[in-house]
Amino acid sequence: MSEELLQRGLNKSNPTSKIGKWDYYNIGSTTLKALKNAGIIRNVNYGEVENKKVDALIVSKQNVIAVIEFKQPKEFKTNSQQQKAIDQAINVAKILGAKIIIATDTVDTLWINALTGEKILDEEGKNISLLFDPSNEQLPALIEKISYSINETNNQLLSPKLVNPTCLASSIWQDVWSVSGAKSRNSFYSLIEMYATDTPNEVLTYYVDNIRKKIKELFPYNPLDNTTIINGSVFVSNDQKAADSYSTVFFKVLDKFNKYGRLEHIDYDFKSKLFESFLKESISKKKLGTIFYTDESSSSNRNDYSR
Repeated sequence: MSEELLQRGLNKSNPTSKIGKWDYYNIGSTTLKALKNAGIIRNVNYGEVENKKVDALIVSKQNVIAVIEFKQPKEFKTNSQQQKAIDQAINVAKILGAKIIIATDTVDTLWINALTGEKILDEEGKNISLLFDPSNEQLPALIEKISYSINETNNQLLSPKLVNPTCLASSIWQDVWSVSGAKSRNSFYSLIEMYATDTPNEVLTYYVDNIRKKIKELFPYNPLDNTTIINGSVFVSNDQKAADSYSTVFFKVLDKFNKYGRLEHIDYDFKSKLFESFLKESISKKKLGTIFYTDESSSSNRNDYSR
């Protein structure tokens, strides 16, 4: 571990500070190799830049979100000086997989799309100039919006496009129901539970023994209104162990989530559309309601939902 990290007590669990949900490391005297060895960034070969030092990083679970380049005001006055600062960071940012470069002298700040080398623009086409200050409460929202918007062909902030994953939900419903023969209520609860995890390398046993328990801890059962997001019973046995016979479909479901993409900015009508999509084949609205509001004994038999 580098001397700087040791002296300041920095590691993957103890960043300099937090910027929203991300870890902020102000580490101007530490090489990428040392950061890798400390588990702060991904353990991959960074090639020719491995021995380079960066002024600061914004990191999320070893993935670098932004590279920050600090300059003295006297070194950041002219366009050529500012471009030099950008050039110093851009190759490192690309190899680290960061989309954002932030170059600042603590008076002026340049926000750069590392994928194009161009300045990032707001919705009106103006250069973003928000001063980089880790304590600035506006910073997390801006970084989130930049991350969502920019790519190899776009440097401008975009309004989030609402996502409606009804087709994904319907497909997963069929997978869960077809292999388990579960009553509609349990199949539906299992589907909702799966929205809490969308990483395909989470195998069923690890999910049941670790992730599921953590979700229950974070979102405990509320006896006042009888609600919880963990109700599914398809992938777990009565003694709350992984149902190994369903591990293949579990992976299949996770793979569908992964291929669909990020579930952010979900359409506000998704809940009602989900209800309609799953249960529209029922013979009456009364039986629709039983899936959500009555006991298993009053639910329709399996064949009512086979289409």
